[in-house]
Amino acid sequence: MPLSILTGSPDVVRCRPELYVAAATLDQAVLPHYGYNEDRGLEPQLCPCQKASVTMNVTCVHVRVKSEHVDEFIQASIANRNGAVAEPGNLRFDVLQRADDPCVFMLYEVYDSDEAAAAHKQTPHYLVWRETVADWMAQPREGVRHIALHPIVKGQS
Repeated sequence: MPLSILTGSPDVVRCRPELYVAAATLDQAVLPHYGYNEDRGLEPQLCPCQKASVTMNVTCVHVRVKSEHVDEFIQASIANRNGAVAEPGNLRFDVLQRADDPCVFMLYEVYDSDEAAAAHKQTPHYLVWRETVADWMAQPREGVRHIALHPIVKGQS
């Protein structure tokens, strides 16, 4: 494929995802976008739309709650979630309960940057949640950071 089709010129890298998308593989892998490097020629690299996903902060917080506090934990977590979705930089915040074990939860949190995720941990609703639920946990909560692969750009599905 001629370079001009991909970038318009050898010294300008533009995102042209329509040239690289194979619908059958979209959900199976992240397809590379290509750019031109003076020394190496055409090669896979991050384009502006992929750089957005690299900075996005996606965290799954796994929590096991003592059975006598499940209902209270749900109420407190929904209050925290309602505050979080109003924060600048929050893209998503889900409170999930495991289907086969009502004492196990996952909080799915997505922020547009590490700074927005860090700011969440300073908000009044988070600090109240953290203090309120601390003694209800059967074990310490575990936050696991993930990299968003698809959708790449906010609003893309």
